[in-house]
Amino acid sequence: GCNRFCSYCIIPYARGGISSKNPESILSEIRKLSEEGFTEVILSGIHIASYGHDLPEKKDLLDLLEEIEEIDGIQRVRIGSIEPMFFKDGRMDRIVRLKKLCPHFHLSLQSGSLATLKRMNRRYSPEDFSEVVEDIRKRLHDPSITTDVIVGFPGETADEFQETYDFLERIKLNKVHTFKYSPRKGTPAYLMKDQVSGTEKNRRSSLIMMQSDVHEKEFLEKYKGQILEVLYEEGREGVHTGYTRNYLKVRVISGENIQGMYLKTRILGLEDTDLLGEVLDQ
Repeated sequence: GCNRFCSYCIIPYARGGISSKNPESILSEIRKLSEEGFTEVILSGIHIASYGHDLPEKKDLLDLLEEIEEIDGIQRVRIGSIEPMFFKDGRMDRIVRLKKLCPHFHLSLQSGSLATLKRMNRRYSPEDFSEVVEDIRKRLHDPSITTDVIVGFPGETADEFQETYDFLERIKLNKVHTFKYSPRKGTPAYLMKDQVSGTEKNRRSSLIMMQSDVHEKEFLEKYKGQILEVLYEEGREGVHTGYTRNYLKVRVISGENIQGMYLKTRILGLEDTDLLGEVLDQ
């Protein structure tokens, strides 16, 4: 569930408020997975930044991450989509000490226009978001930052959309997942005036996606020639795919079974959004 009540979202009405899983239950599950040979875990939820706020012991997500850090066998920890303000209030001082936390963060933006964010009932400004991105890039090694953007939200004028476009051009995220606003009956946004036409939503969505493609390619191009550690997850007919710590997809050709292995890989080139490489050790 969620307690945030963004004006476009039905989740608080459909699922109610947050309900945090018992931390010891989570830790026990991860220990068991580690014993079975799993080395990477992903923490996900509806609004994981609020994790623990409803628990009597008041453990939050960062407390949980610090405890997972101590579990033997787990080498990588990822977190799902998270609100940018989670990284404020001194939390970065603790985050930088987490050696297992992978530096890939999907930060929810939704709009780069302050006026639009206010109508969405989002609790941050574009500048708040920008400061978080800058801090992450400054304090963590080689992070990958992605986001979601909604275009065509009720009342989004041409100027407001341009603010979003210009904001994204300035901060150059690694990928933007673009969504066209879709009315949800029972939400405040459903009743808002100045609904944007489908044609205009399509146009705005196309512009953001084209912009994102350019930024993503620029980000990936810099890895040519670099040697990265890749966890290989899948293989078929000699073609294997895996992911770096900052969640870049890498594809190699190997006659060996390398599934589940962490291997040093030299990046040779790029095909679409896949990095192409060669394994250096096995």
